[in-house]
Amino acid sequence: MRAIRRGGTGLASMDLEPGDAVIWHGNTWHGGFPRELPGVRMNLADHCRRQFIQTQERRGDSVPPEVLRRHANEYRCKGLLGGNQRYGWQVCSTIGESMAIYNAKAALPNGKPGPWGDAVSIAYDRRDVMLYAVGIGSEALRFTFEGDPAFAVFPTFPIRWGGSGAVIDPALIPPSPGPLNIDAERYIEQLRPLPTAGKVQVCSRLVGAHPRGKGNGFVETESNVTDADGNLYVRMVNGSFRRGVEKLGDIEPFEGCGMTYSAPIAVPARTPDLDVGAHIASNQAHIYRLSGDYNPLHIDPVSAKFGGFDRPILHGLCTFGHCAQLLLGVLCDGDPARFRKLKVRFSSPVYPEDHLRVLAWHDGTGRVLFEARVGDKVVVSHAYFEYA
Repeated sequence: MRAIRRGGTGLASMDLEPGDAVIWHGNTWHGGFPRELPGVRMNLADHCRRQFIQTQERRGDSVPPEVLRRHANEYRCKGLLGGNQRYGWQVCSTIGESMAIYNAKAALPNGKPGPWGDAVSIAYDRRDVMLYAVGIGSEALRFTFEGDPAFAVFPTFPIRWGGSGAVIDPALIPPSPGPLNIDAERYIEQLRPLPTAGKVQVCSRLVGAHPRGKGNGFVETESNVTDADGNLYVRMVNGSFRRGVEKLGDIEPFEGCGMTYSAPIAVPARTPDLDVGAHIASNQAHIYRLSGDYNPLHIDPVSAKFGGFDRPILHGLCTFGHCAQLLLGVLCDGDPARFRKLKVRFSSPVYPEDHLRVLAWHDGTGRVLFEARVGDKVVVSHAYFEYA
């Protein structure tokens, strides 16, 4: 090793041979001159044979964490803010290595539900109604053909509006990007059928936030769907499984707060009274997402891997709809007016081209307990369906 010192001109000359390395301390401007002027230092870095021009400092370190979380689903914006930067000098903590913090007690003072959010106005038409029905695998004309004399809205159509407008402070309960946020539990109650087209108001509020497993959070909201006159049509509860904020399992252990609608429901240890099934089409997720659930987890292989899956999974709410239409068909002759309540817990993902079986046991008049399986794997559990 040779030490080379600068001459009086401030320059140093070196005779280098192939394979030589130039090593300098890091306290100078590009290692050659003292840094005397302010400014952004740029560097041309060669990494994995791809070239990047970027600041030597990690620009994302100076972006407030709440800003990165606010744009967690906007991958391009997050990248421009430095949220995905893997190179450069570390100014403070490394993005993504610190644990995300849930402060459920501050989000739900005294354990009471949060305030109702402002009403969200949602307009829909017959095309939306039919597209949803096709998206959950229905072939019944009463749900897929506007000319059918009994044309109607499938009862679980509004489930995708669950949680709309709920007030959740991102500084207290940080949001998760789509691939890390999956449906855990859902409940829907139909008080009266929706018209086949129109406008509704959806009001939601946060009711609970609890830890579920290591590094995860379970967040519940409840929603009411009304018309312009305040008539209540549908009640819903949405339980989302937050599996991280920046990466899988990065939510710091926290104390839960608020109420929960999650409850164990065991099916009888006997032969089921009903056993119905449906094949999940290879493009079922492609169709269902057109109803408004554009989580890339369900179509993009890269996002699926980021979310911890080998390939895109079916939307939980698509599985929810399949269970509903199978049970409505076998128990109510497909009559949507007889639908009352449906409650499920998603236990394992369903994939396109799976065969979904729904096994149900009568539990008194107008009520069945059920579970859904793919092969021997239980994919929906702790579930019931009530009907007239």
